Amino acid sequence: MSGTDATERLTRDVVALARQQVQRLRGELVESGKQLGGGTVLLAGAGALGLMAAISAHQTVLRALEALVPRPLAAGILAAAYSSGGAALAVAGMERVRSAADTSSDLIKQAAAAVPAAGEAAASGEDA
Repeated sequence: MSGTDATERLTRDVVALARQQVQRLRGELVESGKQLGGGTVLLAGAGALGLMAAISAHQTVLRALEALVPRPLAAGILAAAYSSGGAALAVAGMERVRSAADTSSDLIKQAAAAVPAAGEAAASGEDA
């Protein structure tokens, strides 16, 4: 067997392996998508019920505040509390999203760097 034949065979094997991995990942993504769809419906239902609970709690707190201060002031107090809480949650959420995006970006860069390294190692007959 000549060096050219060995290189061609190695190239075919690497390409076949890459195709198998892509097909396996595609199948996993499809399955994850199905689970995601079902989970999304459940989360939407939970969100609707949570909203109804929050409205009920709001009404209870509003009535309690109205016993202490005039109705417009009670509504203003609640609005300020909700706004502050919402702003704090938004800041915390954005920090997590940025962190996840940075991690994803790093993983993509590592994977991109590993692909050429694996190809070079396969061509030279070494482990990556």
